[in-house]
Amino acid sequence: MTAMTRTRNFYSTALFLTAVIFIPLCASQEEAKQTASSDEANTIGGLAIPDGVKVVPDIFYREGDTDRWQLDLAMPKAESAKPRPAIVFVHGGGWRNGDKRRANFLGPALEFASKGYVCVSTNYRLVQHAPFPACVEDVKCAVRWLRAHAKEYNIDPERIGAYGNSAGAHLVAMLGLCPPEAGLEGDGPWQAYSSMVQAVVCSATPASFMMPMNDRAQQSRQNDSRKAAGDDTPRRRSRMPEELRKKVSPLTYVTAEAPAFLIIHDTADKTVSIRQGDALNKALKYAGAKDITYMRFEEGYGHGVFRKGIAKTGPAMEAFFERTLKGHQK
Repeated sequence: MTAMTRTRNFYSTALFLTAVIFIPLCASQEEAKQTASSDEANTIGGLAIPDGVKVVPDIFYREGDTDRWQLDLAMPKAESAKPRPAIVFVHGGGWRNGDKRRANFLGPALEFASKGYVCVSTNYRLVQHAPFPACVEDVKCAVRWLRAHAKEYNIDPERIGAYGNSAGAHLVAMLGLCPPEAGLEGDGPWQAYSSMVQAVVCSATPASFMMPMNDRAQQSRQNDSRKAAGDDTPRRRSRMPEELRKKVSPLTYVTAEAPAFLIIHDTADKTVSIRQGDALNKALKYAGAKDITYMRFEEGYGHGVFRKGIAKTGPAMEAFFERTLKGHQK
């Protein structure tokens, strides 16, 4: 065999091996891309979409140039002869942070959609973008949007519940208690529809801005009360005028006609004092509200009571919505 022949054989072998290796490699890379694309299509916010659940992301519940007026909707893929109950999930974050894609809110929305509910996880304007009462007006608009589109998504407009924690708990409590005549519907669309819900689950709830939110706020008020009338030292009171603080407090609107409430709080909560949860529970029962459940923990869970107590709070919420929203299906 000549040197030239050996060289030709070498390159032929090399080309053959390259083809043998490269073609499967390309195929495997293409398969990987398809798998990644498929996986991405079956997730939202990094969470897997359950089998049988359809997600419609980033719906604007009113027109505008902010993504804070968007919601994610999750619903069963299977058709239903009867309209389904709905649940609105409202994120927390001190009215200053948070997003509808937070796992603690989007996750339950996906889970409850797999159980036969139409669920939305909604954004709202944060206080640095629009001061109070914009956040209240926004979540009310989201509920009105849901009712306005009840036929499109096969929703029973008389069976809508809501869940929120912390700032989100304040907002869902307002959805349950604050009537249209309070003047907090805002300038958003869908005004012909009600913004009130029929069942509320609220954990670590700021129930009243008329009372201290926590021990630090209590101490601040006590310090203020000790200041002389002529003292020019700025007071550390709420930036909201008293009239507005009262207007955006769920406690202001408690009546005997309040919807079903599941209130969850922990005595070790240093962000929102247990006094807030106690006050909401007491006011509702004193007013004669007929369906009030109070899970008052003494487990040291603190402000994360719902998540840390999920072994009890999770089943309690599921049973509550099952009873209040599915228990009287048409």
